[in-house]
Amino acid sequence: MNKTGWWTGLIVLVAVGLLYQGLSYYERHREATLLKRADTYWSALAAHDLETAYHLEAETANGLLRPDEVELVREWGVRLVRFKFGEINYYDHYAEIMVTRDLTYPNSESGKIRTKPPIKDLWVFFKGEWYHGAPEKGGAGIRKR
Repeated sequence: MNKTGWWTGLIVLVAVGLLYQGLSYYERHREATLLKRADTYWSALAAHDLETAYHLEAETANGLLRPDEVELVREWGVRLVRFKFGEINYYDHYAEIMVTRDLTYPNSESGKIRTKPPIKDLWVFFKGEWYHGAPEKGGAGIRKR
C-alpha cells in the first residue's frame, strides 16, 4: 500500500470512530435514556432495591458515597407505591424531572395512598451517563441523614 492509501485509510478509520463516539454520546444523552435511568432509579426505590439506586447516584460515580453511607431504613415506615414523571427541564449538563409520588404511611387507614406534590428530581450527565443527584457531596437521595 502506498503512503497516500495508508493515510486515507487512517483518516477514514478515525472519522468513523469519531462518528460512532458522537452517536454513542448522543444516544446516552437523549431524553429517552434519561427517563429510562430515572425509571430504573425510582422503581428501585419503590422496591427498596438500594443496590440499584446506589449505582445510579452521581456521588457513587464520583467516589463520594460509600455503601455504608446509604440509609437502609425507610423514614418513618413511609413506602413509595407509585411515581409519575412530569415536566423535564434541561440545563447545561443536568436536568430536572418533576416527579409525583404516591406514598403509604404506617398506621394510616387500610394502606391509604397519599399523592404528594411534585418534586424536582435532579439528574446530571456525568462521565457519559445520566446519574441521580449531583456529583459533589450532599446530592444523594439515599444518603443517611
